Amino acid sequence: CQLGHVGQRMLAELFDSTGRLTVWDLLRGKQLCQHSLTDMPKLTSMHVMLLDGQILVLPADQISRGRGSYTTKHGDVHQPVSRFYSVSTETGELRWKKALDPPWGLSIHQPYSSPVLLMVRSRSDRTIERSIPKMDVAMLRVSDGEIIHEELDRAAAPTSTGLTTYLTFDPPNKRVRARIAGELLEYRITDESPGEDDQP
Repeated sequence: CQLGHVGQRMLAELFDSTGRLTVWDLLRGKQLCQHSLTDMPKLTSMHVMLLDGQILVLPADQISRGRGSYTTKHGDVHQPVSRFYSVSTETGELRWKKALDPPWGLSIHQPYSSPVLLMVRSRSDRTIERSIPKMDVAMLRVSDGEIIHEELDRAAAPTSTGLTTYLTFDPPNKRVRARIAGELLEYRITDESPGEDDQP
């Protein structure tokens, strides 16, 4: 299985189930890089984000369905991610990589200059009388792929309609705001770890 993507700056990314990642610079008509990475025999999707100075390649394995499984996809924007691969747009070198098990969901349209990405997935705890929605939220630092904040089993609103995340970044105040299915989360980015502000 081989998947491809052509996006901004006329960069074409190819990724296959053997773990081979190839990036072509179509404007210059030359190959930017090729990397041999971990094979993914159950590869089903691949998305790409272009951030400041790097290409993020986001392949995903086939998602298992069953009791207690996570929901990681919502519409065309919020997509499952099993691995991250960060490639320099200038040199083609592999800057960092990260595996996610179990997978997370990521809205693939997030600010170009944001220092973090917000990942979200959900599941429901079912009782005899009702279903209790829960949401996991994690923040990944784009400079090195480290998860710098994670909140699991966060109570979600009963009227929650999805996972699509609308993220804004306020550089002067080092604040990240995220709206997820009607909920507003706000974080202050520090040199240590982000702290979640009180919600209005």
